[in-house]
Amino acid sequence: MLFSLAIFLCFIIVIARFVKLGLSRTSFSVKTIFTLIGAVFIVVGLFNWMVAVGGLTGILPDSFEWPVNEPESVLVTSHGTHIVPNGSSVRMQIYDRDLVFQRGWWVDTGGGGFKLVLSSDTSFTIYVDKYNEKHTYDLSGTLLATDPVDYVEYGNIRNEGTEMGIPTPPFRGLGMRATSGFILGLFGGFLLFLSVRDLIKQPNNK
Repeated sequence: MLFSLAIFLCFIIVIARFVKLGLSRTSFSVKTIFTLIGAVFIVVGLFNWMVAVGGLTGILPDSFEWPVNEPESVLVTSHGTHIVPNGSSVRMQIYDRDLVFQRGWWVDTGGGGFKLVLSSDTSFTIYVDKYNEKHTYDLSGTLLATDPVDYVEYGNIRNEGTEMGIPTPPFRGLGMRATSGFILGLFGGFLLFLSVRDLIKQPNNK
């Protein structure tokens, strides 16, 4: 987590220097707009990418909803509670019967596969392939138990969830995948470069 934060802060410092350079122009121009838009795209894209790959695990609160769009393996209790996994961010999120977000938390799968099984109306079990373990959580995110699982048992477990559409605000749709965050940041970097490349070539700029 600290390593991820260090990388994020280093990027912010570099971006800030380029923005300062881009805003050093004596008059407002199209390149100034490119500077501002490019910086925003880079920061948003980098943040989306880091969250999507779990780089900010433990930092975001349980009240933070990460867009999931159409996740697979959604579990539904008899009371209508939806247990929704977001594979791209390795995050479990709980929604009520009306698909209103309640809470979410991170689950360490090591970047590998996992299967979900409903244990009861108040708990579920996630089988983690990479660690040969199964973790049982209640709907508040409390870890109830961790037990070993061998390859044979994992292979025999049937994923009980189904694919389901979860309402996603359009302005948050870019955050659904690590790839989209990377592309957004890359585009922002391109805009920022266009806005300051003539200033970089000037030998008097520091």
